[in-house]
Amino acid sequence: MGLCVKNAEETVEKAIDSIKNQDFPQDLMEAIFVEDGSQDETSSILLNSISKMGMPAIVLSNEGRGLGAARQTVVDKARGEYIVWVDDDIVLPKDFVRKQVEFMDQNPQVGASQGKERYKEGNLVSAIINLSLCLEEQPGTGGSIFRLDCLTQVGGFDRRIEGACEDIDVVARIKSAGWQVCVNQELDFHHFHEPMLRDLWNQYFWYGYGGHYINHKLKYFRLPYMVPLVRFGRRLRQSIQLYKSIRGKKTFLVPLLCAFRRLAWLLGFVKSHIDGYGHARAHPQSLS
Repeated sequence: MGLCVKNAEETVEKAIDSIKNQDFPQDLMEAIFVEDGSQDETSSILLNSISKMGMPAIVLSNEGRGLGAARQTVVDKARGEYIVWVDDDIVLPKDFVRKQVEFMDQNPQVGASQGKERYKEGNLVSAIINLSLCLEEQPGTGGSIFRLDCLTQVGGFDRRIEGACEDIDVVARIKSAGWQVCVNQELDFHHFHEPMLRDLWNQYFWYGYGGHYINHKLKYFRLPYMVPLVRFGRRLRQSIQLYKSIRGKKTFLVPLLCAFRRLAWLLGFVKSHIDGYGHARAHPQSLS
């Protein structure tokens, strides 16, 4: 189990509890927590939690070097066959690890598999997000399982990535190496907060900022992906198909939400370009 965390004193304990409550044999698991220079009580919560876990657990400091370095620290320290990634704002169902391991054992061609991401539906925004997630096909890191051999083969995570998109980068390299990646639609995991539009804006602005680095490194994002109106049109077509299957009128709000997120992403991308993030450092070679 790998959890990379920063300034999450209000949420991380629930995420850790969901790790402790897994029905997978605890003597076959280990928990590696990487704390990335928190300014709150996150570190003390982590240290207190490891004394109560029924599996080997360690807390390591990343000293604020960013998410790419934090994830690679987990990879470097891991001793098992798989790494299950847990973010500080998600709760895993108790059978999550067991079912993910079974899935990977049965599908040796799969290098990474994410569960189906869901948000607590306390408001309209979270309900629309959940509908939009039905259209996602590429896994991220939170709520996912990766083969350690697969990560090692592709060189692991790029330590130079300070914020978002470390998952897009490593998944692209995993696919290029011939592995399959997927979203396991039969296995849910949940975010336990109810996002507001402001939260989504900040999140996707951050994604766009990191996306600029990835685009210089991998030439990953084509122009139509970046344009909000293009994103709106694509999601509108998909929403029509989704409506035919679930008959929910909220599906027609999905394109608006996706265009809103893409605008935030695009502005983050532009800000990253202005700041020069990725211009000099994003090269395929030398990932450590």
